[in-house]
Amino acid sequence: MIIQLNGSEKNIKNQTSIADLLEEYKLERATVIIEHNKVQLNETASLANPLVAGDVVEIVRFVGGG
Repeated sequence: MIIQLNGSEKNIKNQTSIADLLEEYKLERATVIIEHNKVQLNETASLANPLVAGDVVEIVRFVGGG
């Protein structure tokens, strides 16, 4: 099925969750901000629910620097 991930179409398997995407990209929950269908998810939001076709996910990673 197709979702939008960070502005690009991504073909994912059925039953894929946001937690699965974080694992696939080797991202830790504490280092990212996640938006699902234009709703920012807080730290206590469940990331285990399966995504559905057409969902829009934005994952922004904190980058240090100076």
